[in-house]
Amino acid sequence: MDDSSTLVLDVRNFYEHEIGRFDGATRIMVDTFRDTFDALDEILDQHEKEHDGQKPKEVMMYCTGGIRCEKVGAYLTQYKGISNVQKLHGGIVNYMRFLKEQRQAAMDARGHSDDAVEEEFSLFKGKNFVFDQRCVGELTESEEVTDDVLGRCSQCGESCNHHINCSNVMCGGLILQCSKCASNFLGACSEACKQEFIKMNAMTMKQQKEYRKQQATRWMPPIPNALSKHVSKRSRARNLHARHFTISRSLNKSIDDTELQNRYVYNQSSALTDDELLRKLREETTRTWPKAEQLVDEMQGKLLSFLVQTTQAQRVLEIGCFTGYSALCLANGLAFDGSLVTCDIDAATMQFAQTFFDQSLRASQITAVNQDGLEYLSSLPDQHQFDFIFVDANKRKYRAYYDFILEHNLLHPSGLLVFDNTLFRGRVAAFAGGLSSNKERIARSLAEFNSYVTQDPRTSQVVMPLWDGLTLVRLK
Repeated sequence: MDDSSTLVLDVRNFYEHEIGRFDGATRIMVDTFRDTFDALDEILDQHEKEHDGQKPKEVMMYCTGGIRCEKVGAYLTQYKGISNVQKLHGGIVNYMRFLKEQRQAAMDARGHSDDAVEEEFSLFKGKNFVFDQRCVGELTESEEVTDDVLGRCSQCGESCNHHINCSNVMCGGLILQCSKCASNFLGACSEACKQEFIKMNAMTMKQQKEYRKQQATRWMPPIPNALSKHVSKRSRARNLHARHFTISRSLNKSIDDTELQNRYVYNQSSALTDDELLRKLREETTRTWPKAEQLVDEMQGKLLSFLVQTTQAQRVLEIGCFTGYSALCLANGLAFDGSLVTCDIDAATMQFAQTFFDQSLRASQITAVNQDGLEYLSSLPDQHQFDFIFVDANKRKYRAYYDFILEHNLLHPSGLLVFDNTLFRGRVAAFAGGLSSNKERIARSLAEFNSYVTQDPRTSQVVMPLWDGLTLVRLK
């Protein structure tokens, strides 16, 4: 693509991109699709920096079947204000059908079969990663588009386009593995997994079941499909598998992360005055906004309300409002003479949130500010303090928020400062432990933030392995 004002995006996950792609596309650096929107924000920010603050004039994108492009396209138009968005119709799957038709037409025109015809027409190189068999029967080799081998074996680095799941069923991580390494490692991703595979093969089915039940959480990778970036680290020592990133794994003796228990816990916790309004807000956000996963968990909302009530906070600040769910929860914890200010840079989501604030029994206590968090903090008068501050905004700015709040005495001496997402889907602990790529910018920023707060003599803190990680900070 010669026009630098046009952005071409591969919106698939990294393990799909590594074996097949269109040349010149910008790959969104994600392990799972749920990370896409945060990564996309960073790509757009970088594009604007390189083009004098201008958004892309056109965004062209592709995925496997088109579904992910629909979601990303909606996000770009509704949330980022980019109207010229082009999607590869039907995704790579449909493009493969097109190639087959073109190849057949070319062969008919030439009067004989010519394997080079497909190569001549195809702009996509390598294999199309297929995880649901939707391509079976479409091509002689259902995944192969061209014979280009773009990937590399996760273990020896040789050219390889063949994905497998680790033969250690307790791991099951997805990796690229050549035939030689498959033989040497018995289909496992590391020597440690190979030994587990051998050990379990010597057991009866009943023994295997009991063994897996006891050992599985030690081996499960934080993101199974992201295993290839961890392999070199994992093969160094077996004890690297002892990783626990979520409450359902680390506290599995007392917490069973099931919908039944979630409902039970929620219903056994004190109701909020705006419970019905919060339910409607949650449903409408899910229907309306591409980034609905940014909503805090329902029980997390109750905890935030409880913390405000327990600390008897009079003045509460939220940085990062999104569609207003956490703001309403915070407001529900206030005494009726308390106040909440919530700020967010996005005008569209703030307008949406305001419609729900207006319906709240706490409407008169909520002030919504459409402004960047740091800009709002800078606008506050001297001696202005808050009793409770909840930060759920740009993760890479957490240290900037933290330092500004402390340096300008914006937190009351007995106040509480809370940061959300400080474990970020297990990626922060993986990064700190050397088990992830340095390209994971959000994980790296949060790991550096957590380390900075831990070493800061001005405060005391606790990082709670609840939901996506909560860091609670108080002044010493």
